[in-house]
Amino acid sequence: MKVRGLELPNALQTVLLNGVWTSRGDDYSGMWDDDYHIALFKKLFPRAEAPWPRFFGYEGMLKVNNEFWNGERNIIKLYLGKSSKDYSPGNIDPHLTIFIGESDPDSPIALDYRTPTPRVVYFCDVKYKILWIEAVKTLWVEAAKDIETLLSALELNSK
Repeated sequence: MKVRGLELPNALQTVLLNGVWTSRGDDYSGMWDDDYHIALFKKLFPRAEAPWPRFFGYEGMLKVNNEFWNGERNIIKLYLGKSSKDYSPGNIDPHLTIFIGESDPDSPIALDYRTPTPRVVYFCDVKYKILWIEAVKTLWVEAAKDIETLLSALELNSK
């Protein structure tokens, strides 16, 4: 299974095919309405302002990635982020990124293929201080070192 020429990790392919990642026949998972799974999600995505997690099915990934990356260039620029020493990775490479879901509306979750094993990152606000002024940057932050770690933490690989 490939999205934009990038092979999805085997563990993600498995949960997509066996229906654990999303409800069968649906592009989004319906399991994220309960408090238990939201609490698991918040541990990995603590900067999600109002967690409303959704994971895309394979067809959803194809559609979302194609529409986004072939869309309005000014919108794309808003989602690239900026390199950061404090919050890794800070940015993404559009050619080495696949959106796999959202942590909340307008906050994509992605696979970042710049590491030997694609890491899971999400787009979020990061608060910081410059002298006495509090400011906010929107950056890409690592949620899990790989898809297997994400699946385990969300208890999706044990079903």
